Amino acid sequence: AVEVGSYSQLLAAGGAFAALMKEAQAEDAEGLDSGSDTASEPEQAEVPAPTQPAAAAASTSSQPPAAAAGAKLTQHESSATGRVSAAVVWAYLSALGGVPALLLLLAGFVGTELLRVGATVWLSVWTGQDQAAPQAHSSLFYMGVYAAISGAQLLVLQANYLCVAGYGIKAGRVMHEQLLHSLLGAPMSFFHTTPTGRIINRLTKDTSDIDRNLAGNLAFALRAMLQLASTVVLIAVGAPFSLPALLVMMGVLWALYSYFIASMRQAKRLEAVSRSPVLSNVNEAIHGAATIRAFGITDWLIGRNMALVNNNAATTLLNQSLNRWLSVRLEGMGALCTLLAALVTVEQQSGQAATMGLLLTYALQITAATSMTLRVGSTAEQTFNAVERVQEYCHLPQELSKTDGSENVPQQKAGARSSGSGGGCRGDGGSSGSAASS
Repeated sequence: AVEVGSYSQLLAAGGAFAALMKEAQAEDAEGLDSGSDTASEPEQAEVPAPTQPAAAAASTSSQPPAAAAGAKLTQHESSATGRVSAAVVWAYLSALGGVPALLLLLAGFVGTELLRVGATVWLSVWTGQDQAAPQAHSSLFYMGVYAAISGAQLLVLQANYLCVAGYGIKAGRVMHEQLLHSLLGAPMSFFHTTPTGRIINRLTKDTSDIDRNLAGNLAFALRAMLQLASTVVLIAVGAPFSLPALLVMMGVLWALYSYFIASMRQAKRLEAVSRSPVLSNVNEAIHGAATIRAFGITDWLIGRNMALVNNNAATTLLNQSLNRWLSVRLEGMGALCTLLAALVTVEQQSGQAATMGLLLTYALQITAATSMTLRVGSTAEQTFNAVERVQEYCHLPQELSKTDGSENVPQQKAGARSSGSGGGCRGDGGSSGSAASS
């Protein structure tokens, strides 16, 4: 006769199903006693006797299995500490194109900033002309020079944007290929001891940060740094007495940034680490839905998922709180710096009004420039956390060394090659479109 019912009901009925489960548990117990793979087998609760009530069986099956004593198949996910290492930065710059690409981008950044400052200075010269005195050049001349400088700045800026976008896409593609090839060649023991969420996290969120955000954040940080430097230079040239105060102010801001980035960097790493268990839990729920329903642990799994999501959300809240902490202090320091520059400008009455107005305008901009430089710089350094995590899995032990001959690679049958020529992995270590998309 066919037995019908839930898992706990079939155990309580004491039929053939209960006998089969008891026999299977006895075989597992014999295997554990003989010392076979005790480090990776979870400790199972004893199957109740046929006369045990169904409620007791359901209560034992609703609890998650506990790990065997001294057995730990997976370890907690580790993360780097301290500043981003030079090896990680160089790994990204190499994927970006190396030294030639870096020099080309720097030339674009510097050229754009020089043209921006030149246009502003020329506008100051134009507006500083004495209207009552005879003019050496007409207004059309000044307007033409200003338009030429602004047009050249626009062209250099556009070319620089295109270079940043192109090199950023290239770097993302190179690092993704390195990660994918390393994972495809990793031994099976790596996948047995590594939760799927850690791999998915690096192939999705971390790869996306490298592909979409890192190059733009670095370019934005360099532009903001150059704008801040040019602003300070102009203020120092026009009002040299304000230079000591500005240097002291910049030193204080740098100390504030160093104090902030040490905490922000680790908070970003904690956020990335706490995201992997969420992905693993979702993956386990999708693939083990039938087993979860059979054992009646749906509520426990939902509670576990909520706890993991809350843990990840807590790290996100920590990041936002740290950003607000920095914002308040930057605004206060920037306002004080603007006040000092304005006071010195007013005291120097010997200068031309146009020049003093230019200096005061730049002094008002120094708050936004300083705040933007520190914020974007911290964001760029945080984004390097994705490069750290991807590089960790780019150097996994490989089952087959790339130096081995092709005779060591198992060959497919001719029929399999002809029927599935569009899929699978190539023998040279590359991956086809179907393999990469999966």
